[in-house]
Amino acid sequence: MGTGRFLAAAACAFAVSVLIPITASAHAFLVQTSPAPGQRLLASPPSVTLQFSEAVAPGGIRVTVRNARGGLVKALPPSRASGGELVAVRLPLLSPDVYEVEWQVVSADDAHFSAGSFAFAVGTTANIPGATQAAAEPTDWLQAAARFLFLASLAFAAGLVVNATWVWRASGFAERLESGNVLRIPLAGAALGAGTQLLLFLWRLAPGDSSVFASAPWQAVLQSPAGRNELIAFVFVLIAGGIVFVRGARRLVLLPLAVAAVAAALTTHPAAARAWWGLPAIAFHVLLTLLWFGMLAHVIVAIATRRPALPRTTVLTAGRRYARLALWSAAGVLVTGLLAALAEFSSVAQLITTSYGKLLLLKVGIVLAALLAAATMRLLGLRATGDRLGMIRGLTRVEAALLLGVLALSSLLGAVAQPSLASTAVTAIPPLGPPPPNGPAIDLAGQAGWWEVYLAASNGQLVVTAISPGSPLPPDLSLSVARRDPTAGWSPLGATACGIGCLIAPVQWTAGITELQTQVNSRRWPGGKIDFSVPWPPVAGDRGLLAAVIKRMQDEPKLSVDERVTSGPAATGHGHYPISGSTFLHGEPYGPDTGILEALPERDGLKMLVVFLPGSQIWVRLSIDASQRLRAETIVDPGHLIERSFSYP
Repeated sequence: MGTGRFLAAAACAFAVSVLIPITASAHAFLVQTSPAPGQRLLASPPSVTLQFSEAVAPGGIRVTVRNARGGLVKALPPSRASGGELVAVRLPLLSPDVYEVEWQVVSADDAHFSAGSFAFAVGTTANIPGATQAAAEPTDWLQAAARFLFLASLAFAAGLVVNATWVWRASGFAERLESGNVLRIPLAGAALGAGTQLLLFLWRLAPGDSSVFASAPWQAVLQSPAGRNELIAFVFVLIAGGIVFVRGARRLVLLPLAVAAVAAALTTHPAAARAWWGLPAIAFHVLLTLLWFGMLAHVIVAIATRRPALPRTTVLTAGRRYARLALWSAAGVLVTGLLAALAEFSSVAQLITTSYGKLLLLKVGIVLAALLAAATMRLLGLRATGDRLGMIRGLTRVEAALLLGVLALSSLLGAVAQPSLASTAVTAIPPLGPPPPNGPAIDLAGQAGWWEVYLAASNGQLVVTAISPGSPLPPDLSLSVARRDPTAGWSPLGATACGIGCLIAPVQWTAGITELQTQVNSRRWPGGKIDFSVPWPPVAGDRGLLAAVIKRMQDEPKLSVDERVTSGPAATGHGHYPISGSTFLHGEPYGPDTGILEALPERDGLKMLVVFLPGSQIWVRLSIDASQRLRAETIVDPGHLIERSFSYP
């Protein structure tokens, strides 16, 4: 008994010691590209560049360029720069034509892959057809299946060892580990799951003409945090399998299994959170969930396969000891799961506006149901009087089925993009795409009905783009823009179409504020009017100020956020919640050097900055007080208008 407790404590301590010094980043998404989507160039560009929010794994980068007839452009292999956040592809001399760029990358931190495409033109005569810019962060079903096999097998092996010491031996029935046979099957399943995850990662990092056993993908794995963690998980499962063959030392298998579980936890999204509690919370969450499921699964299997050898008193005693451990494990699962979610979500609205949030809510519901089953078994089925073996068997089966669902959802959550704004910004941009600005520009955005409207004012030119919640864009879309004259009122601008949902108009801007009004109409997605106040001339934003604001917010221990999220008419959510500054910034799409930064005129004594990420159509307006703290924030991205105000103690 003393040895078993020591091993479990040592495993947990080792897991914590592994976790503390490790930091990770969030999921990588596209920030912007050059050439820009829909851009028309007079001369051939020397290269295509794609900027991502976080580092992408080397070797997992696929970028192809094709002309309008589908012919492949013979470009040089893609290269990384800026710590892996910038991908560049050198191009040969391109003739006048339309070119489509298709890209795919794998995040270096969580092994999640993203893909997308955009089009640009070279020459003045090339007519860009219905090409779109699109980005996708698909659910990785193969990775989810392999992860489920790995977690379920790992849990069963750990539960078997723990039960042998804490449940069966204390109940007067010795569950024998001496032969090692009972451990080999679950460890083989864990090795198969971990190995499959590693091979999938290697396959995505291998060049098109290379094998997964070549040196290039293995070097890429070792350079990527996600790859190193998956390799550690696989190696330590193999170490656990080796310990099985050492007679008298098989309980030590808990140590490598704990390390493998922690390595698996480090590739999940909460582990990538910047909040300090994200790493230990998700690590203990994974360890406790696996322990809970593994103990229960082994209890059920042992009772089913050895029913003649188990007296009723033994079953009841074992059930009581399991229920005691299960309730403590369940409580830990709920607490650590809540902490991990807080480290990952920047707003309550993301629980219902993102696929990740909806899956997490479902998982929480199933955990609560499993906890209820465990508590019912503890309070009713395991009373000292009466024959309640039928109730015990029924409740344990229900609890096991629910926990199996928890493991399945946990595996799926690891394969779904976390609730960043970019994970919602996958709606296709209208055909053609907006023309590039003429020099410095002022970018503004807002929401009209179900439509997000983007405005780019540059030298002698105005471009208005409307994006709907769904794709393709409805053919009956009507978009117009008018200018307000102080004496004559509103008058339409002579705008011409640059594609469905795109207008371009020649405008001679005057110093000061120009009032514009855009109107969007469609039967499928009702629109409306939205007014813009366009300041002129454009003023570049102060990146030093933005860096100071980010530093100031990171140091805020507590602030209150009042948030309103609008997806369209009558689709509004409102919430008010406390949060730390560092946790809030984790969910923000911008950084000191991210995207296009512009300044707007001061308003009510507050400095105004705009951050625009054209690669993902995310527009952010920040209101900053004299103490370099955020007072208000407005975010427009495809499908959402988010308005926040901030207060401080």
